[in-house]
Amino acid sequence: MHDNHIPLVILGGGIIGLTIANELLESGFKDFCILDKAQYLGDHSSGRNSGVMHAGLYYPKDSLKRKFCIEGLSLWKDFCKKHNLFHKNCGKYIFTTEENESSLLELFERAKNNGVEVRLATSQEVSTISEYANADIAFFSPNTSIIDPSECISFLKNHLEKNDIPILLNQKVERLEVVDGGFLIQVNGEEIYTEKLINACGLGAVDVREKLGLKNIQNKLVKGHYVRSQIPFFNDSLLYPIPLKNLKGLGVHTCIDSDGSIKFGPDAQDTNSVDYSLNAENIELLKNEVLQNFKITRDKLSEDYVGVRSKIIKDGELYTDFYIGDDSEHGIKNYIELLGIESPGFTSSLALAKFISNLIV
Repeated sequence: MHDNHIPLVILGGGIIGLTIANELLESGFKDFCILDKAQYLGDHSSGRNSGVMHAGLYYPKDSLKRKFCIEGLSLWKDFCKKHNLFHKNCGKYIFTTEENESSLLELFERAKNNGVEVRLATSQEVSTISEYANADIAFFSPNTSIIDPSECISFLKNHLEKNDIPILLNQKVERLEVVDGGFLIQVNGEEIYTEKLINACGLGAVDVREKLGLKNIQNKLVKGHYVRSQIPFFNDSLLYPIPLKNLKGLGVHTCIDSDGSIKFGPDAQDTNSVDYSLNAENIELLKNEVLQNFKITRDKLSEDYVGVRSKIIKDGELYTDFYIGDDSEHGIKNYIELLGIESPGFTSSLALAKFISNLIV
């Protein structure tokens, strides 16, 4: 018999770990805890994103990103309504200029094939958004929406704690090994034994799995900067240019905060570390990208914040979908890992949580 025994441990208290915990709780399972190495929940990717709830129009039809994004969008709308959390169904326009019309129409057809509701923008709509963006043609995704990520994280934390689910912060995993058919976790010099382990560590998920001897996946970190508009800007709907080929993200677009203010981002710059510093050179590069598509002057843009997303390299190649690993993938029983949960990870989180909870319960 081991001291400090907990039947299930969730490593990671970002939006994935929190929603999995919430789903387990809703299913009646309470014998678990969350360990997070940060001082605050959502201190990394979950709290440093745009707050956009994606409709699922970009992703390959057979991908986990499409499946969980579409399901997650519906779940989040209901969840926010049920718990009186901020949610705005603003929709978004995807736009381009005449010379890229064929690329936009290709994306439009992909969205329809994905089962996502879209329609071509009217001439009046294009005229309106062309006052703010270099738009000659556009289509509209009416179900794209926005939430307040910090509010959602705070709500889930409070809800779990009110139901006596332990959330332990500043708990960096120092050692992790398979023992007696379960897992021995050393954090801050203390040992915890668990039969079941969920790795939802986001940017740190690869480091955790390597402690179990799993070496076939590596991080590919991408840094995304945001700048804020200092003047009123179009905020009825989101404005997205069509993504460039082989882009690391969806391209620099508008983001609408809960107060109606506008920021632009994120860009996509490779990085070797989790670094949230802002420097003048990177901000100027981002401003250049904004000015390529949007009608705003450089002096009306100010630096805002930085996020880092975790893509993964699996078996030497870039893995572009969500990765959910169980013993059929890695051979370790009662260990589930979620890696590469980048955009649309927040949108997908409630659906991913249902999937993982079903595996556990």
